[in-house]
Amino acid sequence: MTHFAYMVLATLLSTVPGIDVRGNAECPTPAALAAALEGLIAPMSSPTSASARPDVVELSGHGAEVKVKLTSANGDLLGEKRLPERLSCGERAQTAAVMVAAWEAHLRGVAGPIGSAAEVHVATQPPPVAVPAPAPPVKPPESLAAVVARPADSASGARAAGAPIQLETSASLFASVTSAGVAPGGIFEVAVARADAPLALDVGAVAVGAHETGVASGRGVWSRYGGVVQLDSRSRWRSLMLHMYGGAALTAVTIGGQSFPSVANDWVFDPGILVGLRLALAARFAPWLGATAVSWPRSHTLLVGGSPTTANLPQFEAWLGGGLTFGRKD
Repeated sequence: MTHFAYMVLATLLSTVPGIDVRGNAECPTPAALAAALEGLIAPMSSPTSASARPDVVELSGHGAEVKVKLTSANGDLLGEKRLPERLSCGERAQTAAVMVAAWEAHLRGVAGPIGSAAEVHVATQPPPVAVPAPAPPVKPPESLAAVVARPADSASGARAAGAPIQLETSASLFASVTSAGVAPGGIFEVAVARADAPLALDVGAVAVGAHETGVASGRGVWSRYGGVVQLDSRSRWRSLMLHMYGGAALTAVTIGGQSFPSVANDWVFDPGILVGLRLALAARFAPWLGATAVSWPRSHTLLVGGSPTTANLPQFEAWLGGGLTFGRKD
C-alpha cells in the first residue's frame, strides 16, 4: 500500500462507525490496539441501537501467540490473523491496527483484496535495505592454474625425494716440494656429495716419492705412503668450479740411509694437516690444477752412528700439480 493510498484509507475509515476492541491478550493489550486504531477507525462509542452496533475486534492470547479476529456487528467473520511473535508489543499493536483497518476498508469496498498479516506488517516497517550478494570467487583460467601448479608440485616432489648422492673420482700427479728438494707424488680420491650440496667428503690414497737430505758423509732418504680425509667446499663461477678443502693426512714414512758403511731402514707413523685450492672445469670430465700445503707436526731426526751430525725431516711440504675428475653430473 502506497503512502497516498494509506492516507485515503485513513480518511475514509474515520467516517465509518466505531469498532469495539476486547480480548485477553497482554502483548498487545486491547487498550493499546484501541489507541493504535485512533485516526484509522472512528472513535469507539457505546452503541445506541442494533443498527449502529460496532464491529468487534478480539485479541486472544495463548502465551506468546496472539490472534486478531474481526467480526461484524452481525457476527460474520471478517478476518483473522496471527501476529508475528518476533515483534515488540508496540509493533504488534501497530500491525494489528493496520490489519483491522484494511479489513474494514475491504468490507466497504475502499481497498482491494487483503494480503497476509506479514504483508500488512511490512507496510508499517521501514523499507528493507538491499544487501548485495557476495560476488562469486574468481576462478583463474585453467591454463594459468596449470602453469602455476606445475612448478609447485615439482618443487615439493624434489624436496620430498631429496637430491641424489653423487660419487666423483679424481686422479692426479704432483710435485712434492720441500726444503730438501722436489720429489714426484700421486693421489687418487673419491668424493661423496649430494648433487645440490656445496660440501663434499673426500677420501683418498697418497704416495710421495723419495726425498733426500745430506747427513755427514752420506744421505738420508725417505718416502711417504698413506691416505687423506678432507672436507671440500665448492663454488661455481660460470664454467669453472673452485674447490677449497682441508683435512688430515694419515701417512707412514719409510726412512733409510745411503752411502754409509751400514744402513738401517725404519717405518714411522707421521700424521699431518693439509689445506688446499683446486680450480677445475665444471664438466663431467674435468681437468684441474691445484696446490696443497701440508704440515707435519711431529719432528723426525736422522742420526749417523759415530758422528755428531744430524738432520731433520722437513715439517712443511707443498703439493703442486693437476689431475682429472670424472663422474660429475651437472
